[in-house]
Amino acid sequence: MQQFDSLINEIKGLHSVMEQSAAKAINRHITVRNWLIGFYIIEFEQKGSNRAAYGDRLLEVLAEKLATNGLSFRNLKLFRQFYLAYPQIGQTVSAQLQYFGLQPFIKNLPSGGTISDNALAPFDNIIATADQVDSNTLISKLSFSHFSLLLPLKNAESRAFYESECIKGNWSVSELKRQINTLYYERSGLSIDKQKLRLHANETSEKTNMADLIAIHIRVFGVEG
Repeated sequence: MQQFDSLINEIKGLHSVMEQSAAKAINRHITVRNWLIGFYIIEFEQKGSNRAAYGDRLLEVLAEKLATNGLSFRNLKLFRQFYLAYPQIGQTVSAQLQYFGLQPFIKNLPSGGTISDNALAPFDNIIATADQVDSNTLISKLSFSHFSLLLPLKNAESRAFYESECIKGNWSVSELKRQINTLYYERSGLSIDKQKLRLHANETSEKTNMADLIAIHIRVFGVEG
């Protein structure tokens, strides 16, 4: 009986670890895909002669052509915004593509498989802060659903703050939304005891369930776009 219980525990442990590993891989796939789509759109737009043929209707035309791939106008607009807000993710894109055996897509990048500094920063909207998270950690720890909540934040410092706190606290998407809506960044700036506020926020927070995130990705970013 003891051996049978041990077998059950081993299978459960293996299932849990492999499920989490697969979920994280899917998460990185989706995030890199969405970033690259945004990059391709911006690169196309910056080639003036090509942009002139479509004008402001570029995303609409793309959405029409890509409808069967589940990529809507809203999603394409979001991916474009994602690239503009997070050009630094390009620093790890090539490595991610190679890790997952997607070398053909590396060849499609400019400059022999790398993304130039100019392409990575079309706008000077990234500032250095004490809490800024490196690009590899960003795409490993945050889902695109998290990023979609961070994109509307115009203040780069507040965005970096929420990135850091979300990762440290392992916040779910709904928890990040709640913290943004309750002005956690602003409250932290006014708080005398920031550490106490942080501990309270994380003790009462809803944690990320990677399997649930994948279900969200498939429903929102796989089917609708």
